[in-house]
Amino acid sequence: MSIDIYGQICYGVMLERMKFPWDKEEFNHYISNWWFDSVLKSSPPDNLSTDDLYSFISSNQPPIKIVSYAGAGFDLYILAIPSTVRDCTTGRPVDLDFNKLTYTPEERYNLLHFIETHITKDYSLPQWWLSCCFKPCIR
Repeated sequence: MSIDIYGQICYGVMLERMKFPWDKEEFNHYISNWWFDSVLKSSPPDNLSTDDLYSFISSNQPPIKIVSYAGAGFDLYILAIPSTVRDCTTGRPVDLDFNKLTYTPEERYNLLHFIETHITKDYSLPQWWLSCCFKPCIR
C-alpha cells in the first residue's frame, strides 16, 4: 500500500473536529445516506432504470461537498460549494482556469443555510482554501 497526496482548491467553511449528523452507523457514515433518509425523507423509487436512478441521485445532492484537508485518521474538513472544488492527485497535475473559480450568491446562501441548519451556528465566513490531504491507495 502507498499514500497519495491530494491537492484541493475550494470555496467553503473550515470545520475542525466536528461530529456531523451523518457520522453514525445507521447512515454508514455517508452524507448521501443521511441526506436522503433524514433531510429529503425519500429514496429513489425501486423501479428506476440505471440512467434514471443516476439522474435522480444527481439532481438531489446536498448543497455541499466534503473536502478533507488532513488524512491518516484526522477528521478535518471543509464544507464547500460543490462547483468550486478542484482537485488533483500525486503525479496528475490539472489545468486551473481561475476564471472558472466562481460561485453564485444562491450557492453561497445554500452552503451557509446548510451549515446553520444541520451543523452549527458558530462558524467562520466562507473563503477560498488551498489544501492537501493524504489517502492510502493500493497499487
